[in-house]
Amino acid sequence: MPAFNKPSTQILDNYKILNFVKLNTSDVKIQQVKNTIFIHPNNLDNSMGVFNNIYNLLVQSYPNNVYKKSVSDGLAKININQYNSIKIELPIKKVKTPKVLRPGEAYELYFKSVILDGLGELKTLKEELDIPDNIFNMYHNLTVNLYDSDGKKASIGPVSSVEKVGQLLGKSDINILIKNQSPVKVSLKQGNFSFWSSASTYSTRPKSILESAIQSGKVKIQTSQGLTYFDDNVRGIRVPATTEEIQKYCFGGLSELDYIVINGGNVRKEIKSTDNKFIIHIKADKIYRNRTPSELTRMQPDVFLLIKSNSDGKTSSGLSPYRGLTIHFVNRNHAYDPRNNYVDG
Repeated sequence: MPAFNKPSTQILDNYKILNFVKLNTSDVKIQQVKNTIFIHPNNLDNSMGVFNNIYNLLVQSYPNNVYKKSVSDGLAKININQYNSIKIELPIKKVKTPKVLRPGEAYELYFKSVILDGLGELKTLKEELDIPDNIFNMYHNLTVNLYDSDGKKASIGPVSSVEKVGQLLGKSDINILIKNQSPVKVSLKQGNFSFWSSASTYSTRPKSILESAIQSGKVKIQTSQGLTYFDDNVRGIRVPATTEEIQKYCFGGLSELDYIVINGGNVRKEIKSTDNKFIIHIKADKIYRNRTPSELTRMQPDVFLLIKSNSDGKTSSGLSPYRGLTIHFVNRNHAYDPRNNYVDG
C-alpha cells in the first residue's frame, strides 16, 4: 500500500512533487524534464488508476494548493499552479469511441435519415408513375418545414439531396441541397449543448472586460511561469454577447450558416393530395435564422462571452499579454451553472 502524507501547508516545488510521486506509485518509470514529471506505467490498463490515485492523494496531502486535472486523447495531466507551474503527465490507453456515440453524431444521422426517407418516398412515387424526370419534377418535390416554440418557420426546398458535414469541423452539421440553388447550411444542437463557439482571435473588447474586472476587484489574477490564472476559485468572467459577436461566432459570419436548430426531434410527414408534394415538418425547441437582425436579437439572452483560464496554456490573441486565458461563447445554462463558478464582468 503506498504511503500517505498527512495534510500539509508546505509550498510545493519540483523536488517535493517528484519524491511524492515516487513514494506513492509502483510498477512505473518516472522521469523529470524541467517542471514536468512524466509517469510511465508498465501497463497502460492501469494508467487511470495511477492517475486518479496520485491526484486524490495530492489533494488530501496538500489541500491548500490549486490542482487542475485534464484527460485528453492518450494523455492525463495534473497542473499544480498555486506557487509553481508543476505538471504531472502520464500516458493513458486510448479508447476508440464508436462513431455513433460521438457528441452530436446520432442527432446528425437522425436528421439526415429523415430527409433521405422523404427523398426515397418521392423516388418510389416517380417509379410508380413511370414518367420522365422533367415532367415529374414540375409537379412533385420535397420540402422541409422547420418550426419552433415561437412559431418561427423556415421552408426549405425543393430538396434534391442532403449531406452530413459535421465531421468536417465547420459550423454546418447538415447541408440540404436545393435544386439549382446554393445548399442550405444547418447547425444542429442538442438540448444539453453548452458551447456556441470558441474565439482564437479577437479585438479589444474581451481584454477591456478582463482589465475592468481586475481593476474593480471583481476578480483577482496570479501569474505563474508566464501563465495567468484567476484566483479565489473563480474559473471565468461572463458578459452578454453583442449581436455582432453572435453573427460572427455563432453563425460564422454572413455566409457560413443559414439556420441553427436546437433539439429538432419532432418530425411529421405530410403528402399534399392536390399536387402530390411531400412535406416534412420538423418541430424544434428553437430555430434561428442568419442574416436577420431580429433573430440575432432573439438569440442574445442565450449567448454569453466567457473569458476562461486554460490549463494547457492556450491563449486567445485578443487577451495578450494574459497568456493562458481563452475566449468562448456559451449558452445561459452553462454561464450561470453554479458549479462553474463564473462571475459577471
